[in-house]
Amino acid sequence: MNVSTLQPGKNIERLIRAFKIFYDKTPSYQLCIVGNKGWGYEDIYKIVKELNAERVIVFTGYLDDTILSQLYSACIGVVYVSLYEGFGIPPLEGFYHSKGAICSNNSSLPEVVGDAAVLVDPMDDLSIAIGFSDFLEKREILEANATKRVTVFNPKTITMKFLSLFK
Repeated sequence: MNVSTLQPGKNIERLIRAFKIFYDKTPSYQLCIVGNKGWGYEDIYKIVKELNAERVIVFTGYLDDTILSQLYSACIGVVYVSLYEGFGIPPLEGFYHSKGAICSNNSSLPEVVGDAAVLVDPMDDLSIAIGFSDFLEKREILEANATKRVTVFNPKTITMKFLSLFK
């Protein structure tokens, strides 16, 4: 599952091409993409059509928090291969549901996800496609690590660390 605005910086086009490579070898999965249409979203839909992947790639549009939470609980993991992130909330939201992730190996994401994600090169379709296979092999470990990783971002823990700066 991917949660992001449909726009170029979120790298959805490359994600779709990579998922199709993975799907052609492992046709048991679908990719669910959640989020509003942003600028340039038309190109994303064109790629899905060109790849004849309309039944493989599912777009939900915007979902309210209750339904999004249910989808996080039901999915097998989160994929977030954006080109740049200041933080990266969707993988962390997945961690709250004990879901591992596939994430870009750039910007803040490696620090945020730690050992609860498979890191991939967001500029390389094949790297992302291999990331899906690696994720399936490591899924149980990633889920266990996600459950631990989320405690790093617990509001109480963060507040205590912040207050310790003043001591």
